[in-house]
Amino acid sequence: MQEMVKTLIFTLFKIKELPRLSQSAVKDERFAYVEDSLILLGKHKPAFYDEKEFILTPSFKNLVHQLASVISVSDFAVILEGPTSAGKTSCINYLAKVTHNHVIRINNHMHTDVQEYLGSYVPDALTGKLGF
Repeated sequence: MQEMVKTLIFTLFKIKELPRLSQSAVKDERFAYVEDSLILLGKHKPAFYDEKEFILTPSFKNLVHQLASVISVSDFAVILEGPTSAGKTSCINYLAKVTHNHVIRINNHMHTDVQEYLGSYVPDALTGKLGF
């Protein structure tokens, strides 16, 4: 599907490749340059970040590239789906550290309820009063 969309874009705009940003051309310190995409920096600069925490294999860089290209043009939440150990969590954690953002992880499964996303009223352990 991705290749089909890419082919359509190339045909429609009569181009042979997508334009690429140069890291040296990016001077604005409000943005992080990640795999040819500019992502607005967040307010949660990591206390400690070492590039050696992540091994940037070609497949990992491809996943980061795809995700960064979506994040750079949208404010919408992104849901990642895939098999165990595909690199979904690592990719998100990497992007969060590089772009100074905070990760909220929700592990979906067949019994996931809407309350896990939105919250619910529960009784306070001391007073018994309901709180959200």
